[in-house]
Amino acid sequence: TEQCREALTEIFHRVDLDGNGVISRTEFDFFQERTSGEVCDDETWKIIQDNFEMTGEGKDEITLEGFLGLHVMTAEDEEGGEEELWEVLSTLGYSRQLQLDQACSFQLDVFTEDCEGEIEIVDLLPFAPIVDPALSRLVVERGVCEPVRDGRGTLHTYTFSTPHMATIVLENKGNVRVAVQLDCSRSTGCRISRESSVHVMHVGPQSAVIGFHLMPEGATDWTVHCIASRILS
Repeated sequence: TEQCREALTEIFHRVDLDGNGVISRTEFDFFQERTSGEVCDDETWKIIQDNFEMTGEGKDEITLEGFLGLHVMTAEDEEGGEEELWEVLSTLGYSRQLQLDQACSFQLDVFTEDCEGEIEIVDLLPFAPIVDPALSRLVVERGVCEPVRDGRGTLHTYTFSTPHMATIVLENKGNVRVAVQLDCSRSTGCRISRESSVHVMHVGPQSAVIGFHLMPEGATDWTVHCIASRILS
């Protein structure tokens, strides 16, 4: 469908890390690592070169039409091809309605002084265990603090907002694991990082966890409103 083509085109430009309009072998390996956990082997790369539109001196860069053609072939495979394509779309942030609601693309601009700089992907790591605690600390330090209902003084939410995003963190200063319901259903004009705007979280003692990420949808005004309530056992 046209909507699927638009989603794959957005993914193509996201994978085109240097912005030159084509995907190199290195960039394609990044895409494969992200969606399947494995890089592309030489045999598979040769099949792609022989069957889909390529450019470059050694036909070593995939064009947009080649990238789209590759995924059309995947979808037409009778042995689970359509579901495999959905896996790719889902991994890169698309819902079954082809809405990009689980990822946020961004562009990184790098500037240097008195020298020429170059950026190269050298590895892919499971960054979440590193990034999430650091982001939680930032939100706790800079966010707006609100007590959790029935939290007995040990549970708080922190909301850190900018014009472009908001993150809500739940902190448990107590000594027991607790369950807390976060309800962001009254937020308006924004996309929410989870499938449901009401989510139950389990938080360990003396810890903080990320509850929601929110971002404005379109150019409309947006508001963040979250109610946190402890679930008493």
